[in-house]
Amino acid sequence: MAITAKINPRPNVVGSVSQGNQVQVTKVTSTATKVTQLTDVDLSEVTDGSLLQYNGERKVFVTTTSISGAAF
Repeated sequence: MAITAKINPRPNVVGSVSQGNQVQVTKVTSTATKVTQLTDVDLSEVTDGSLLQYNGERKVFVTTTSISGAAF
């Protein structure tokens, strides 16, 4: 399934889904303006070049410098 989206600072979200796929939209509101303010993000090991990866066991996003546990 191919999903593309463009998120603007305005409350409008524009996106498209490849033919035959269902779209489910969930509106999430947050007062956080920085990733450091999110409660489900662990930035304790952030380094230059880090990216966020979801840790399903801990149910949080963690920082890493390599992608692991994914099938490509």
